[in-house]
Amino acid sequence: MKKLPLLLVVAVLSFPSAMLAQAGGSMAAPQTNPPAKMTKGEGHPEIHQAMQHLREAKQILQQKAARDFEGHRKQAVESIDQAIEHLKQALQDDKK
Repeated sequence: MKKLPLLLVVAVLSFPSAMLAQAGGSMAAPQTNPPAKMTKGEGHPEIHQAMQHLREAKQILQQKAARDFEGHRKQAVESIDQAIEHLKQALQDDKK
């Protein structure tokens, strides 16, 4: 069951690329913001980077998706929110 959040993250991250491919859009590497500076003792830069990518994917879906695709866009955005919460919880659990 612990693999479900990771699978969810992978599925959500691939969703915008799949939408671009269907729309005939460019598959060039997305522009990413540099990772936020971490404070001393803050670990897991990969998780922070994944969270940033999820936020960017959510923004793309909300601002640039042509339509809702019969509710799938809304579900994808909700899944992104859930994935971000799972990652936040993982970071909190690691601090314990």
